[in-house]
Amino acid sequence: MKAQERGIKQDKRGDESENENKKESENENKNEKETENKKEKDMDKGKDNDHENEQYKSRELKEQRSNDTSASVSRHVADLLSKARRAAIPAHVEHQVNLRDQNRCTYTNEDGERCEQRRWIEIHHITPLSLGGQNGLENLITLCSGHHKVIHCHKTKLSS
Repeated sequence: MKAQERGIKQDKRGDESENENKKESENENKNEKETENKKEKDMDKGKDNDHENEQYKSRELKEQRSNDTSASVSRHVADLLSKARRAAIPAHVEHQVNLRDQNRCTYTNEDGERCEQRRWIEIHHITPLSLGGQNGLENLITLCSGHHKVIHCHKTKLSS
């Protein structure tokens, strides 16, 4: 009898270990599936985050554009950004412009007085390149940075 009882106990133990093995393999399968699901969700979240980032950036740009005091400021910024894509003013032309304008701002006020500024001199296109202007001597003048901004932001015409 004892031998039979031992055999039954051993059979029960064998069944229990088989059940445990099955449970472990099922748990492993569940874990793998959960991991795959998490990866898929994370990938989807990444896509959503990219889309949200793009929306945020475009919203930021729209707000920046709407905050500008005038459309000319936006155009000026666009012109500055486009400088990287256009040809530079040749050095010899830049030198000739500086000599002609005596390395000084050429802005004149309503009384006909010329600006005295000799620092922070920039070269200005009378007719913008975007409107067909060239980098030639006849289309370039020197302006101090303050008057250059005034001309671009307020579309002030220069008096000759």
